[in-house]
Amino acid sequence: MQIGDMVMKGADVLRIVERKSEAIAGRPSQEYWILEKAYPTGRSGFVVHVPVDQEDELLRPVPSRSEWDQIVSAVRNSEQIKWNKDRMKRIEEFRAIVNSGSLVDAMRLERTFRAHKREQAKPALSTRDKDFEARACEFVTSAAACSFDVTPDEASRMLDELIG
Repeated sequence: MQIGDMVMKGADVLRIVERKSEAIAGRPSQEYWILEKAYPTGRSGFVVHVPVDQEDELLRPVPSRSEWDQIVSAVRNSEQIKWNKDRMKRIEEFRAIVNSGSLVDAMRLERTFRAHKREQAKPALSTRDKDFEARACEFVTSAAACSFDVTPDEASRMLDELIG
């Protein structure tokens, strides 16, 4: 890893901006990668510290262009996530999907939201549902934007065409 690299941690796409030695929370000083959102949105000032000696466990590369073929194929060949009418169970399930950091599952979740909106006479989502939809969308479009070297808006349009 090096400064300027784009990486994924959980369901965030981040840019490595610095490497420095720091003592955090009373612990002895150690080397950290300092990461910021690759494409900042509403959460400005979002900074993540990752110990350099744990980078392999906590950070993973953004998929290559060829890996996106496999991701899209997996999404197309998978079952749609069922919309659970029990709001609390749905929130729990959606939280687990988003927190998993799986691009395939995040894209499947996006498809679920699209299908739910099409099926409803009034496609209103709860505030929590909107949050999960936005989080999944941000994760997928940020990863695609990094992989294809395009803006998140361009990545979103490209993904719309690929997964519908």
